[in-house]
Amino acid sequence: MRNPSRAKRCLLPLQALAVLAALFWAVQPHPARGQDADSHEEHPGEHHEEPHEEHHEGGQTSVHGSHGSHDPIDEIVVSASPLGRGAADTPTAVNVVSREHLLAHGGSTLGEILANEPGVTTSGLASGASRPVIRGQSGFRVKTTENGLGTADVAAIGPDHGVPVNPLMAQSIEVLRGPATLRYGGAAIGGGVNALIDRVPSRAPTRGVSGELLGDWGSGADRRKGSFLVDAALGRLGLHLDGATQRAEDYKAPGGTGPSKVRNSGTDGFAMSGGLASLGEGLRLGLARSRFDNQYGVPEDAHIIDLRKDVWHMEADWSEPIPGLTSIELRGALGAHYNRRELQVLGLGDTILEPSRTDTWALYAIEEWLLSDRLNLELAARVERVEVRGSLPGMARRSQRFHPFSASLGLVYYPTDGVSLALRASSTERAPDPAELYYLGEHHATGTYEIGDPDLGVERADAAELTLHVQRGRFSLTAGLFYTDSRTTSTWLTPGASWCPSTTTATGTTTTKRARTITNTTG
Repeated sequence: MRNPSRAKRCLLPLQALAVLAALFWAVQPHPARGQDADSHEEHPGEHHEEPHEEHHEGGQTSVHGSHGSHDPIDEIVVSASPLGRGAADTPTAVNVVSREHLLAHGGSTLGEILANEPGVTTSGLASGASRPVIRGQSGFRVKTTENGLGTADVAAIGPDHGVPVNPLMAQSIEVLRGPATLRYGGAAIGGGVNALIDRVPSRAPTRGVSGELLGDWGSGADRRKGSFLVDAALGRLGLHLDGATQRAEDYKAPGGTGPSKVRNSGTDGFAMSGGLASLGEGLRLGLARSRFDNQYGVPEDAHIIDLRKDVWHMEADWSEPIPGLTSIELRGALGAHYNRRELQVLGLGDTILEPSRTDTWALYAIEEWLLSDRLNLELAARVERVEVRGSLPGMARRSQRFHPFSASLGLVYYPTDGVSLALRASSTERAPDPAELYYLGEHHATGTYEIGDPDLGVERADAAELTLHVQRGRFSLTAGLFYTDSRTTSTWLTPGASWCPSTTTATGTTTTKRARTITNTTG
């Protein structure tokens, strides 16, 4: 599976980082010769606490102020909650996988790294396409995001397609279930996974330079894996660089007369990104470039899937005080979301999915009320307008509009210190994906012939969940009960219509699928 142009492509993020560093350095304010870069001194015996800011794009979590004392176990702030609450203080069913856990347990895909989390399993059709399955839901009902933004992939179309996220680069990974997914829209009707990756530096390392180096080897498939991460500061310029590579041969399996190998089960991939940010007082502006490239096979099949993703990413935030305003406290959040996605699936000599385009506009609001010292109430609502343009192969192109509406309610009760009881209820709607509407053709990897339903309506899921969270020193316990009821509507033609083939012949041919997605998201 070696690709001769892989090394050349691997250098692109490094080249982009060098050019960006030169541009940022040129516009940085430099102190005069003989003058200190910092305008203040710190005298022995004096301690100054400076306000700081932490920012995660997508989660929209901001924390201002100085650190106080810590409990034996530091509280984990849930980035998926725009109110910046801890896991026990928000009506959110969420598991947070820490950086330490990621490094200790390894795993090259999201499915592998999350397979042992409560309520999560993984699809396992191919070694490079392991995708999370949350409470039995997958595909179009599970949303995968990176820093709150969609991962721009086609993994929902079939289990042979992977998610272009390297979990070893993440600072943490959040698994969301139930009503907590409302903020991410109908695509997360069954659950969501959010990987927090600090590619655009949010703050300079305290010691100037910090880094990590990881290596891994496995005998089952002669798997070699390595990764590195470096953060550095040059004055007010923060730099970040990370990279990972892995290669595995066909994995071994017991045979009749001795060890044998599963044909076409190997993988060969790398990921690299570089970013920099101007960390000025009150203003942060940064840019990052990332590349993901993974080649893997479908076991016992002749297909090789080459998954590539290139992303330019920009972040900016401003925290200057407003004249005349000393403080303000908000217990709510308003958000806007826009997404455009273009998708086409090509086969050998025919088109399985005609060119389609989906435009999504959405507004959401989350509000919290403190009903008493021991009872919190949270209400949330999201309204969307989704327009899908496309057609079944050989039929006239059409435009369809959907107006999903979702709402949720959450109560958190604190019977005593360290114990919380959360009750959540939600009703969520999801517009159909173009592949569900207009797909028509053979899915070779799964051995199925898939037919879209052009009259598919909005899917609705009603859910309720009760969660108990206990934190006593270094002891933690979380237990929950949940219920989900999903339904949709359709007035599609009955099977056997003249344009709908009932059989397919592919004997002696090899079908090659290529998929292309373009996603632009702001919010």
